[in-house]
Amino acid sequence: MDGITFGIVEDEILESEALTRRILQYFPEAKILWCREDGESALKAIHQDSPDILIVDIEMPVMNGLELCEELDKEHWKGLIIINTAYDKFAYAKRAISFHVFEYIVKPVLGEELKDTLEHCIAEVVRRRQRDQKQLQAAHTIEQISRYAVNVLSDFMKEKKSGLLQAIGWPKDHFQTRVVHLLSPMPFSADQICALENLKNILTEHDYIAAMDFADDRHMISIIQPQYEVSLCREYTRIWGFALLCLMTVNGASVQVSGILEKEEDIEKECKIWQPLSETVSSEIKIPSRTWQMIRKKDAEKNRNRIEAELRNGDFECVRKIIRKLFRTYGDNKEEIFWEIVQYVLDAAANVWIEIEGIEWTFFVEALFKKQVESSVWFQNFFDRCSTLPKSASGDAIEHVIQMMQTSFSSGITQSQMAEHVGLDNATFSKLFKKRTGRNFSDMLNDIRMQHAEKLLLENPDISLEVLCQSCGLTSKTYFCEVFKEWKGMTITQFLKSRT
Repeated sequence: MDGITFGIVEDEILESEALTRRILQYFPEAKILWCREDGESALKAIHQDSPDILIVDIEMPVMNGLELCEELDKEHWKGLIIINTAYDKFAYAKRAISFHVFEYIVKPVLGEELKDTLEHCIAEVVRRRQRDQKQLQAAHTIEQISRYAVNVLSDFMKEKKSGLLQAIGWPKDHFQTRVVHLLSPMPFSADQICALENLKNILTEHDYIAAMDFADDRHMISIIQPQYEVSLCREYTRIWGFALLCLMTVNGASVQVSGILEKEEDIEKECKIWQPLSETVSSEIKIPSRTWQMIRKKDAEKNRNRIEAELRNGDFECVRKIIRKLFRTYGDNKEEIFWEIVQYVLDAAANVWIEIEGIEWTFFVEALFKKQVESSVWFQNFFDRCSTLPKSASGDAIEHVIQMMQTSFSSGITQSQMAEHVGLDNATFSKLFKKRTGRNFSDMLNDIRMQHAEKLLLENPDISLEVLCQSCGLTSKTYFCEVFKEWKGMTITQFLKSRT
């Protein structure tokens, strides 16, 4: 609550004074910056001393509340607006939505309703402040962190410079290079930047040349090459393992890995493809498929799924049997087969224990970069570690949550409540839910609510907006109308007309 400021625009002085008393009664730390009696004088006050939250009446002289909201929307004002009016007109609510009004309440407002509305708005102000602060911190950290590759890659992406790669250790006459792009849905945090730097160190400490730089606060580029010639299977799995750890370090990120590049101009071109990547972020690793793999594609997919299922069940002996059978079936070159199997095992484990941080798997990926990797020792260490991990939180837990969403959506359930219900923290639950369903919790919950709303509208076209909101578990009419329009592609009024 510290520093949360309010502005009140209300032509009735008694109403304005009552609002002031209630705000300070519920939130003593809040500050009322000013009260104005019309939209025009309020606009001037906002330009001089802008509040976090603006409470606006509609019917006022000179410039009414909706006209004020329209003007603020044109100016891209960053504060939150609450419409507080005696007119429960759908046309007003519809216009308010178009001007990005955050809440719409109808006089007379009961004490608890006003308190809940203000709490909702204050929480959003705090959330936006935290987001802005994180962005500033990430930008500052990226600017301050010193790396040996600073300016090298940025110059390299701008123009070709003779001998530039050789200056940071690349061979003069042969390239076997890959470029890795990591795109984050949110600005990198300081911890994520440090973690990515540590991942790069795994490469440089084990006979790889690697340079890393940040093109902006959401996009990291690495150029990577082994110092010595290695087999394709070994090199592919190592770089895939690096990409997996990057993906697990930055929640919801997308990682794109190039094929092997053998010309300097191809490397330069690959470094410059980040702009198209910035349009969408899907949490996955995009890497050219193995064209030389020894295990048949059907066998690979079948056994990878079986490995995941048995890891989920905790039957490690069964996983060992699957691996031994693959070695027997494709036994002509066991060393190369290992590099294919290990990818299936790590990929399956990352899915089963999605709630476990990537640092748990760093040891096993780093072991793959050693010159001599004993496959039997690697698998033994891996299963020993898996046996100490908690039972996977996926599977039945998420199915149970989805069932609760279907039956309890009208009670105002939240992601935090569901995470607590299945014994996970909010961030882990969000990642797990999206991995299992392919969707965000809020998106799926809103779909369930809007399907219910559509059914009610078809059964009773005269149902009031207030009843419709309550039956869907929402308190804000404005938010309800926004979600319905986005979900259906039309307003409620347009939907009803289309039905008739």
